[in-house]
Formats: sequence, structure tokens, C-alpha cells
Amino acid sequence: MPLARGVVACDDGVVAKLGGGYTLVSCIYWLMGVGPVGADFAWVRVDGLDASSVISYLVAGLGRFGPVDLVMLDSVTIAGFNLASPASIYRLTGVPVVVVYKYRPSLARLASAVVNVGMHEVRLRVLRVVEDAVEVATRRGRLYIIVWGASLDSVVGVVEGLQFYGRMPEPLRLAHYLASATSSILNPVPVECFNSE
Repeated sequence: MPLARGVVACDDGVVAKLGGGYTLVSCIYWLMGVGPVGADFAWVRVDGLDASSVISYLVAGLGRFGPVDLVMLDSVTIAGFNLASPASIYRLTGVPVVVVYKYRPSLARLASAVVNVGMHEVRLRVLRVVEDAVEVATRRGRLYIIVWGASLDSVVGVVEGLQFYGRMPEPLRLAHYLASATSSILNPVPVECFNSE
């Protein structure tokens, strides 16, 4: 993968039982050398199974701002234990995915918590990807990175190029702030808004 031109970074908002168990995911489009040029939001169910499809939908929509060369997440867990599968997002979008952790993710800790959530065996299969996290030294400190669809070296270069204020890449930091601020001020959304029947 050549150096990314367009990066989409996504994170979830306040994980509270908004509107019967929903919270926001924010994805921003970051144009290298320019900065953020677009953003979009969508609701995901807390502890649901829709994070991968919702994020893929947002990534596709943000393609209107330019080519998307990399999807960036700060965890595979979104909205509680609603899991963003790097493999699924890559399959649905054709865009490589990088998951950036500040600390080594613990499969044992995640597995012990997910056992209390429905369809825990399905969720555990996705969570196993955290065992692939590679410790990398960046110019701002150590990170643990999972890559899907690209080489580790090419992704580390992109991550380092986006470290402005700390270890976390700036697009992820901004996506976190947007999702958190927006979800904390919105009124709870009624569950009926999400029922298509």
C-alpha cells in the first residue's frame, strides 16, 4: 500500500443506553497534508452486531471527499461489545484497516467480559484478532497495531505521519471527540426510529 492520501478514522461516542441502547459512531475523512475535510455520524446498537456494517457504510459515504486509502480504528470494540471486525470492514469496503491501541489488548480480559453478552461465541471469534496486535515503536512512543489488508511497515508510516500531539493519530483523536461530544448532547433517540416495520 502506498502512503495513504485519504484516511477515514472512526470511534464511538458515549456508551450509554441512548434511546434503548444506541450510541453514535463518528467517522472523519482526513486528507493528508490538509487535515479533516468531512465527517459523518451513524447510530449503532450498544452490544449489537452492526458496527462493521455501519462503519463500512460511513467509509463508503466519506469517499465523496476523495479516495479512502486506510480505515483507522482505536479498538475492535465499539459501543460496548458491538465489534468492528477488520476483516469484515476490509471485505465490505476494499480498504485496508488499522486498529491502533495505546496498550496491549488482552484477549483473556475481553473474553471474560464478552461471555455475558449474547452470541458470545461469534463475538469471541472477532475478538481473537487482538492476539495479532504487534508492538511498534513510533516517534511518539509505543503502540500496538493490528493491520488488515496492508503491510505493517506502510501503516506505521501513516500512523507516525498523523501523530501531532501524542501517541494516538490525530484523526482518531478527533473522531473520538466528535462522537463523544455529539452523543452526550443529543436527546435519547426512541427505539421506534430504528424499527423498519
